[in-house]
Parts: sequence; C-alpha cells; structure tokens
Amino acid sequence: TDSDGTQHEIKGATTCEYTLSSKDIGSLVSVSCEPVRNDWAHGPIVTSECIGPVLP
Repeated sequence: TDSDGTQHEIKGATTCEYTLSSKDIGSLVSVSCEPVRNDWAHGPIVTSECIGPVLP
C-alpha cells in the first residue's frame, strides 16, 4: 500500500516468503490469502492489517 492508500499487488510474491526491498520503502505491507479446497472450491480472500511504513 502506498502512502496515499493505493494498494498494489507485488508481482511474483506468490509464496509464503517475501523479502522487502528498497522499492518497498515508505509503503505499508499486508498479506492476503485465498483458501482453496482439494476439490478446487475457493473461499473468501482474507487480508491482514497493514503494517509499516517500511523504513530504510
């Protein structure tokens, strides 16, 4: 999330790990998860609270 409140998906951040980079400085960070059952039924997307801003 930018300082103005605009949310952006981090391209390529699709696993349980993400390392912050200099591009993230000043931004807020949150995570989201869409549960999927073994029969491929999708549940509601859950998003965490934002934390930050990211400091240098």
